[in-house]
Amino acid sequence: MVKYLIILLLIAGSAGLHSQNLVPNHDFSNVNCGVVPNQYILQNSYSDWFRPPASAADSIYGSQNGVGIHDTCTQISSSLRFGHDTIFTYDTLKCVQWHWYVPFPKEGTGYIEIFPLDSFSYTQPQCYFRFPQCTNPYQKVLNFKKTYDNGRSFAEIMLKNGLLANEKYVIEFYTLRSYTSESNIILQSLGALVTADTFSHFDYKKNTITPTVESTQLIDEGIDWVRIKGDFIANGQEKFLTIGNFYKDSNSNFLYTPSDTNSCFSNAMTRYFIDAVYLYLHTDTLFNVELPPDTTLCPGQSLQLHAWHDDGFKLEDTVKTFLWSTGSRDSSITITQPGFYWVKVEYNHRFWQSDTIEVKRAVPPYSSGLKPLREGCQGDEVTLKAQSDPNRQLLWSTGYVGQSITARDSGYYWLSALSVCDTVIDSVLVNLIDCDTVKELPPVYIPSAFTPNGDGLNDTWA
Repeated sequence: MVKYLIILLLIAGSAGLHSQNLVPNHDFSNVNCGVVPNQYILQNSYSDWFRPPASAADSIYGSQNGVGIHDTCTQISSSLRFGHDTIFTYDTLKCVQWHWYVPFPKEGTGYIEIFPLDSFSYTQPQCYFRFPQCTNPYQKVLNFKKTYDNGRSFAEIMLKNGLLANEKYVIEFYTLRSYTSESNIILQSLGALVTADTFSHFDYKKNTITPTVESTQLIDEGIDWVRIKGDFIANGQEKFLTIGNFYKDSNSNFLYTPSDTNSCFSNAMTRYFIDAVYLYLHTDTLFNVELPPDTTLCPGQSLQLHAWHDDGFKLEDTVKTFLWSTGSRDSSITITQPGFYWVKVEYNHRFWQSDTIEVKRAVPPYSSGLKPLREGCQGDEVTLKAQSDPNRQLLWSTGYVGQSITARDSGYYWLSALSVCDTVIDSVLVNLIDCDTVKELPPVYIPSAFTPNGDGLNDTWA
């Protein structure tokens, strides 16, 4: 018995093995608060996430930038607030302030910030003296062109399970361009890469790497999170997911925007926030929504519509919402009027299905058009034909269903006109007589004149 129980548990476990988001800590909510003072060390700040390994010998510039951390821990420690235009003072130069928009997380309590380019060239005003000129910081400026070695960063994670060969998977994550006083590059080359082994940070400088999923347009949005989504067929056993820019700077697609010509610290750096990372089987978000078949609403009646939906949706942490054509957000509604109605069932605010029902008006009153009496001779056939009505079923007392019947015997015949709302009953008396036994009457003499003279001829009129 124990052996069979173990087998059943293994089967149940394997059935749900891939029915989930395969990215652990996908919304950066599992945080190691206060463990490491340096917030740019990704693996010491968020559980499961890490920076991919790098070799200094393989680096063109010999640098790898850190990953910015934004969560309830670091925001409080750095006096930043989610969802506000935050102003803070540059530590070395007390007279200069930076402006930074820190959005609310898309999901959970945190997100990360990556640097997707290694270097860039820019022209900007440069202050001759930084410390002495605080009382008049822009008195001496000089426009110059400089190549800045920034170093880029990636964020990598090991998936909960390896991918299944030849199965269709979906990757999606949300991003925002970091709006700061030092950022004026808009990037398109941002994506995700799945690999069987951990991604080497500098591989992209030696090889041409095509990300598994990438953005199809420049990402300029700095207020509302932008979703990057795509699907792919797995080779099998892929275990790692990495987010970043996988093209060399010279092959990356980006655009410069005008910089702040008054700031000594404005340069062409670019940063992007990342949150809500998903990787799941394509079929795990497919589900059906069904309303009852089209129906008729009878006078004085009401109809309750329930949004039935199956359990095809398998992602965890689901948020389910309903929206009806009436504006209701309940799982069911009660209607009293005919018309077209639809419902939209949505999971996690982005996966949805819908269905529609037509509620028809009540059927009109019915009149059969039958005469109460039909006569004929025995041996003859009498056809009884009623008015047709597409909304009703015509059932005769003989058991026949249809518009007309043939009567061969005398007696009463009933017709029941059935609809979803009512039943109208009518009857016909069929009288068939023996026409051969009817006695023939003598001929009738009708005089053409009236002579009341007592001679016995046409004296009276009768």
